[in-house]
Amino acid sequence: MMRFAASWILGSAVVLAGHAMAAEIELDAVDTGFITEAGGSSKYDALVFPPSAFNYSAGFEVHFLDGGTGGPSGTAPMFRKNYFVFDLGSVADPITSATLVLFNPLGGYESTDPSETFVLAGTGSPTAAGDLATMAALPAPLDPSAVALAIGLYTAITDTLGGLPDFGMASISAVDDGTPVSIPMTAEGVGYLNAGLGGLVVLGGELPSATPPVPIPQSVFGFTAPFFSTPTPTLMITTATPAGVPTLPGPWLAGFVLALGLLGVLALTKLAVRV
Repeated sequence: MMRFAASWILGSAVVLAGHAMAAEIELDAVDTGFITEAGGSSKYDALVFPPSAFNYSAGFEVHFLDGGTGGPSGTAPMFRKNYFVFDLGSVADPITSATLVLFNPLGGYESTDPSETFVLAGTGSPTAAGDLATMAALPAPLDPSAVALAIGLYTAITDTLGGLPDFGMASISAVDDGTPVSIPMTAEGVGYLNAGLGGLVVLGGELPSATPPVPIPQSVFGFTAPFFSTPTPTLMITTATPAGVPTLPGPWLAGFVLALGLLGVLALTKLAVRV
């Protein structure tokens, strides 16, 4: 009986101590892609695949002037930004830290520079997630509505990055080809996620280190597409407490766990004496 009591006390202490630990949650992106300054987008460049696997390359490279895969007005070098949509509907507790994990395929680093700097931000647009859903549903490759929505999202990302704190940053080079790229989010980025708890949030990114007009291209995350078996982007978040777990205030919990531990030691001591 004494052995059972001691085990129960020690077990309770371990469980309660575990309840004080933070929860780790991994979320897959529900949508990804790129947009260009001219309104081009991976949403309508003839790659019709599951949303989370769309091309999310970013930087400065040649693209069709009016979007799609073969615009009649030809091509031109232009900037391209990317975006990542996550559903925070299942996250109830405050987020304390977050890391965005992307993948840079073999050959995904396209630049003669030794490295490029990728910067992460929000979109600054409350309709961004809805705009992306609308773009995905448009059947025509060069639909004017899709072009307008793409330019709107491109501008929203630019406005967020302009003069405001970034949400995360990563230096990427050819060494990163074929490997995951982890981008820890800043305090501002975590605050942005917390403001979006319970719904969809859109993260946007760009390559400010790309400097036109040459060289071309200067880009990262190239060849991120389903036929290259690109892993889905993930958001690794840590919340303050596990969802649904009742907790005591920190000092009270610590004292209670300590008391249970002492009782366990006493119980084991008495058991040892009896034996």
